[in-house]
Amino acid sequence: MYVCMYVVHDKINTDRWNEIEIEIEIEIEIEIEIEIEIEIEIEIEIEIEFAGGRDSAMHNVTQYNIALKIKSRLRHAKCIVITDAFLFFLTLINFILLFVVLLFISGTCYKKSSPADAIHAYKQAVSLYTDNARITQAAKLMKTIAELYEEEEIEDDGKSYIVCAIDAYEQASELFGMEDSKSSTSQCLGKIAELCSAALDPPDFTRASKIYDELGRNCLGSNLLKFNAKGYFLQSILCNLAISDDVGAEQAIQKYENLDYTFADSREGKFASALIDSVKGYDVEGFSQACFDYDRISKLNPWQTSILVKVKRTIDEGGDDDDDDSDVDLT
Repeated sequence: MYVCMYVVHDKINTDRWNEIEIEIEIEIEIEIEIEIEIEIEIEIEIEIEFAGGRDSAMHNVTQYNIALKIKSRLRHAKCIVITDAFLFFLTLINFILLFVVLLFISGTCYKKSSPADAIHAYKQAVSLYTDNARITQAAKLMKTIAELYEEEEIEDDGKSYIVCAIDAYEQASELFGMEDSKSSTSQCLGKIAELCSAALDPPDFTRASKIYDELGRNCLGSNLLKFNAKGYFLQSILCNLAISDDVGAEQAIQKYENLDYTFADSREGKFASALIDSVKGYDVEGFSQACFDYDRISKLNPWQTSILVKVKRTIDEGGDDDDDDSDVDLT
């Protein structure tokens, strides 16, 4: 397989493509020059022969007709050259796409037995997909690579599997963005924010907060997704609280109330306000009560629970940062 890969890369070498294009252009230019020279010579001969009499003129007309046939054949030859080059390009493209399919099948076979080899094969396929403007296929495959990094905990190039997964999700989101696939782009960005805030060591809550802020703003631009904006805004505020930035959280909630007039009276908005007040007042009971009331109506997901535990530990009286998060009870 690797020998075949090198053959493909040799065939699609950019310098070789340029050489082929130059050769075709030179041949066409030579044929055009020949046509022009034939036309000029015939016109001169016709003028001379017509001056010598009718018979000579008729003879030269015959020569002119022969020359037209030669010119027609030259044009036909030029078309053949261009057609052959075009067919060569199509054949090579089909060969490349076939090789991509083989790489995809290879990666799928490796997926269960050797995930690291599957990622290697998938990355080669992504490279060929992008080179041939198959952006959607490349984006989907890059997302698969990110999921493999995350699920199989595969480290690569001295980086942890979390960092590798974040990088792969980021590349996938960029590729989906090129195809204006907003839903898939949002999914990848959401995974990046989740990994940055809950799995990365140390967590990058600032980046996660910015991503959730961006996702919420994007949702407001769509009538179908605008109701999801409140959830993203709440997650952005929680990330601010996780780094003890109650001032940033308070500014964020004011900003979101201006962006979405329904946010202040929503469950998410009231929950965020109660959390900020509890953090500012170091009110552990108020914090726990706010979590209990929200969870009774809208069940807290694992990500929200882990972030709220971190926030509570910062305000819990006698809390020790070295304690395990599982020992903290939100209620």
